[in-house]
Amino acid sequence: MNSLYIDKETYTPFIHFNTTNNHFQISGESSSEDSNNFYNPVLTWLDNYLANDRRSIKFDIYISYYNTHSSQVVFQILDKMNSHAMKQHVSVDVNWHVGILDVDMKEDGEDFKEDFTALKFNILETQEA
Repeated sequence: MNSLYIDKETYTPFIHFNTTNNHFQISGESSSEDSNNFYNPVLTWLDNYLANDRRSIKFDIYISYYNTHSSQVVFQILDKMNSHAMKQHVSVDVNWHVGILDVDMKEDGEDFKEDFTALKFNILETQEA
C-alpha cells in the first residue's frame, strides 16, 4: 500500500503516513470548518492500512492547535492505533509533541495517554509544537 502524504494548508495539517518505515506524522494546525472532507479519506486509508499491516508503528504528533471536531478525529485515529496494538500485539509508539507553555495540548495528551493504554504514549515538551 502506498504511503499517505498530504501537504499542510492554512487550516489543515501536514500528514505523512510512511508505509516503508511505518513512521506516521501529523503536524501543524487543524481548524478547518470542513474537517470531514479533509479527514474522511485519512480515516479510510488508515482502516485499510491497519487491516493489512502487522508491523510496529512510530507516530509523531505535532499539533499546535485544533478545533473541537479535529480533536475528535485525533481521538478516532488514536483509537484505531490502540485497537491495532491490542489486536496485532505490536508496539505503537506515540510521541505527542507540545510547546512548553501549551497547557491545553499537554492536558489533551495526558487524557489520550489515559484513554489508550495499549499505546506507548510519550508527551514531549518542545520549544514549538
